Amino acid sequence: MPAPAPERALIGAALNQPRPEALRAVQPDDFYLPAHETIWAAIRDLDEAGTAIDAVTVVDHLKTRGTLASVGGLPSIAELITEGSNPAAATSYARIVVENAARRRLTTAGTRIAQIAESGEGNVGDLVGIALAEIEASHRPTGTQTTTLAEDLLAAVLDDLDPEEVAPGIAWPYADAARLLHPMQPGQLVIVGARPRIGKSVTLVDLARHAAIHQDKTVVLHSLEMSAVELMKRLLAAEARVTMDRMISRDLRDDDWHRITEAGLRLRGARLHIVDDGQSTLADLRASVKKHRPDLLLLDYVQIAQVPKAENRRLAIEEYTKGLKRLAQAENLTVVTAAQLARPEKGRAVDKAPTIADLREAGGLEQDADTVILLHRPDAVDPEHARAGEVDFVVGKQRNGPGGTIHLAHQMHYSRIVDMAHQ
Repeated sequence: MPAPAPERALIGAALNQPRPEALRAVQPDDFYLPAHETIWAAIRDLDEAGTAIDAVTVVDHLKTRGTLASVGGLPSIAELITEGSNPAAATSYARIVVENAARRRLTTAGTRIAQIAESGEGNVGDLVGIALAEIEASHRPTGTQTTTLAEDLLAAVLDDLDPEEVAPGIAWPYADAARLLHPMQPGQLVIVGARPRIGKSVTLVDLARHAAIHQDKTVVLHSLEMSAVELMKRLLAAEARVTMDRMISRDLRDDDWHRITEAGLRLRGARLHIVDDGQSTLADLRASVKKHRPDLLLLDYVQIAQVPKAENRRLAIEEYTKGLKRLAQAENLTVVTAAQLARPEKGRAVDKAPTIADLREAGGLEQDADTVILLHRPDAVDPEHARAGEVDFVVGKQRNGPGGTIHLAHQMHYSRIVDMAHQ
């Protein structure tokens, strides 16, 4: 069918016998001809107002809006009614109209992408990101919905509540944290925020190690600060419980080598991929996810990633964070990113635990996050502090869960964090 033909058939079918699923699947701007767009907008207006849809009500609505003449007047409406003699096929007509609209939007996006590429502006990473954004913008859900019977949903929920079943998702690597923090679920964005040298990277290494080795998950870790080799040293030190100082100086004892060998075997069997490209644009992350299909994607850290261009840095970081959330939802995986907190305001004690406001000042990152963890180490400022060796996980936000503070122990010489009982 030429583009106008299914449009005319769909409008005619709606005028004869409107079908809700067809009405709500197609937007006015999905139509190629302006006259068809105007008539469909009138039909949608009547549907949303709960008014009966037929030739009389549509003509009256168009008259009221002063647009009847622009669509061809009464003769045009009469012709559409004649062409829509098969209301039962309305859903098929709607699908064709939506698909044709999607093709037009993709064609427009392709033209814009070509123009941007030919302009010579920006680097390749930026261009790929812009191209993907254009393609995503050209795609729009059809408005069709999947409905599930309440009885079936209830059965699924009750099965999920069975205490004998293993909780779904990715568990936190600390038993003390599990008492407050729910397992991380597919589609969620988790932010681990801290000031410099508090333990952001260590926490992400713990998450990667625990998920890949002890939960048999596929994990991808994107690092912007450390090389893959340096990260592997940290992973090995944490898993083997051999100090980083001994590994760097190569002053290893026999028992160190024994633990390193055993830890190496566990790491060798893990589905853990490390990326140290130094950029990690959203396009890079999407490509990485498509390649490895991870359950968990880790990013260290968001403020130094190559973010989209925007009016200011804060808006760019916010847009990047939204992209991380969309990626988690679209690919059905968990995304965890580290974030560097703003330094304390003048007059505020530097040893005070951070709050969600500190993350907000660092770029408004919390808006799209499902969970926000803020790290605090009392001994970071005062090595002789009464709580030296401890680290607090301040739960600044947890969707469907409580806030609170989790007290853990840090073993920075092993590049890891552990439960208080294991310190």
